[in-house]
Amino acid sequence: MSSIDEGLEPTAAQVAADFPEVDIAIVCESTYPYLKGGLSAVVHQLCEAHPDYRIGIIHIAWDRSSPTVPLYDVPPQVQWVMPVYQSLQEHAGTFKAFRPRDSRVPGRHRRAVVTRLFDALDAHFAGDDGPLWALWDDGVNPVTRTFRLWPLLSSTEFMQAATQYFAGSGLSFADLFWQVREFFSLAYCVSDLHFPKAHVYHSHTTGAAGLLAAAAARQHGTSFFLTEHNLYVRDTINTLMNRSLATEVSVDEWRTITEYTTADFEPTTAVVDPKLRGWLGWFARSGVVAYRAADFISYLYPDAIREAAALGGPGEKSHVLPNGVRPADFAAARDEYRNRQERDADDRIWRLACAARVVPIKGQMDLLEALALLLEAGVTNWELDVMGPENEQPAYVEACKRRAHELGLDGRVRFLGTVNLRERFGGYDALVLPSHNEGQPIVVLEAMTVGLPTIGTYVGGMKQLVEDDIRVTIDDEAVLLGPCGLLAQPRRPEDLAAKLGRLLQDRVLYEALSRNAQERVERYFHLDSAMGMYRVVYSTMLPGGPDFLEAAVPADVR
Repeated sequence: MSSIDEGLEPTAAQVAADFPEVDIAIVCESTYPYLKGGLSAVVHQLCEAHPDYRIGIIHIAWDRSSPTVPLYDVPPQVQWVMPVYQSLQEHAGTFKAFRPRDSRVPGRHRRAVVTRLFDALDAHFAGDDGPLWALWDDGVNPVTRTFRLWPLLSSTEFMQAATQYFAGSGLSFADLFWQVREFFSLAYCVSDLHFPKAHVYHSHTTGAAGLLAAAAARQHGTSFFLTEHNLYVRDTINTLMNRSLATEVSVDEWRTITEYTTADFEPTTAVVDPKLRGWLGWFARSGVVAYRAADFISYLYPDAIREAAALGGPGEKSHVLPNGVRPADFAAARDEYRNRQERDADDRIWRLACAARVVPIKGQMDLLEALALLLEAGVTNWELDVMGPENEQPAYVEACKRRAHELGLDGRVRFLGTVNLRERFGGYDALVLPSHNEGQPIVVLEAMTVGLPTIGTYVGGMKQLVEDDIRVTIDDEAVLLGPCGLLAQPRRPEDLAAKLGRLLQDRVLYEALSRNAQERVERYFHLDSAMGMYRVVYSTMLPGGPDFLEAAVPADVR
C-alpha cells in the first residue's frame, strides 16, 4: 500500500480499499506465510480448514527487511496479508517526528492529560483497564480520537510526571526517557491504526499481536479470540533473562526479583538491573491487558490454564483446544512401521528416535546419561538417532557429541541433523523427548500417528498428550483411551533410564502403548477434530452465531 511505503498514515478509506472486510483476521508475529513450521503450520491449517470464511492475515514484523516471500500455498479464502512494522525506523515520519504541539492539546491542558495517563496506569494495576481504553479512545484510536497522546511523551509535563511516577525505578533521567519512549513506541505501532474490519480478530499470542487484536476489536465493536500455543509472557520473560523457559512466571515477579540462574550450558548467577526490570514489567503487564480484553482464550493443554492464571489469565474465559495432525499424511510411515513390527523378532535391536532441536532445553545431554545407565544395567539392544537442527547452539551440539564418546556410546548414537520425519519415522520403534520445557509438541502427535510410543518428561502438555486417560465417544458409548508412552521427571537421567528400560523389556506394554497412540490421534488429536473445535468458537463469535458460552466448545475439552 503506497501510503505505508511512504511512511505516511493510511486513511480509513485506503485501508478499506486495500484490505476489505473479512470474517476472521488472524494476527501473529513474524510467522505465516513467510516462515515454515511451528505456529505458521497451525495458521495454515486454520486457513485451509475454513474455506467458507473470508480470512485476512495481519502479519507483525520488525521492519521491511523481514521475509516477504510466501513459503505456503496460501488458500484463496485468505483475502489479504497486511504488514505491521514495529521498528521505529519504519515510523520516521510519524512517531519519531512527533512534537508536543502535534498533540493538539493546548499547553495549559497538557498536565491534565498526562495526569490522566498515569491515573489510568494506576487503575490498571488495581485491576481496571477501563480508563486505559477510554484514553485510547480519546487520544489514540484514529476513528474516535480528539487529540493525539503520543506527542505528549516528549513534553516537559510528561517527563516531570514520569520522573516522579518511576522515582523508585533506579533509572537515570536519560535512561528513563528512552525506555519509556521504547515502550510507548511499541504500543503505537500496533494500536494507532485504521484496522481492516473483521468480525473476529484471532491473535495467536499476547504481546504485540494480543494488543493489536484487542485494539482492532474495540475499534470495530467486534470480537477478540486469543490463542496461547505457548505462554508468550513466560517465554519472553525467561528469554530476556536467559533463564530456563520452563521457569514459571508470575505477573508481578518483575517487581521483586533481584537475581536468578541462567540456563547457559554452564549456568551463572545474573542480576536484574533497572532496565531489564522495566522490560519484564512491560511484557507482564501488556499480557494482562490482552487477557482482560479477550472474549475467549484457548490453550493447548489444561495445565497451561493454571500457569496462565499466575500471569493474569482469567480462568472463566479459558478453554482447551488441542493441536491435531492428519493421520493420512503419515500413511506410508505407518505402513512401514507395521511391517517391521510383524517381521521383527522379540530379540531385535530397538531403534529410538530423538527428534528435536539440539539445544539444552531439549535435554539431549540427559538422554545420553540415561543411555549410559542402560548399558550399565545390561540393556544393550538399542540404538538412537538424534534428528534436528544443530545450528542454534553449536557448542552444545559438540558437547553432546563429546559426551556420547566419553560414555562409550559410539556406534549406538548418531547425530543426523535436520531430516524429513515423514520419510523416516516408520523406521523407528519409539520417540524419546527428554525436554525441560514443551507446550504440546507436534512431533509427539506425529509419532503417535505412526504408532510410536513416547518416552518423555513431565513438562507442559506432555502429561495430557501421553499419559492421561482421554474420554471419547465411540458408537454412542463413552470410552477411555489409555496412555501412549511413559514419562519421567525432567533433568533426571536415572528416571529416564528406568522408563526406557521398562519399555524395551516389556513387549506387551509396548504393543498396548502403540495401539493407544494411534487411537488417541484418530479419536481426539485428529486435525479434523481440532479444526472443528475452532470452527465452533468462530461460529459463536460471528454475527448470527449460537449462544457463546453455551455452544463454545465441547464439554470434554472445557
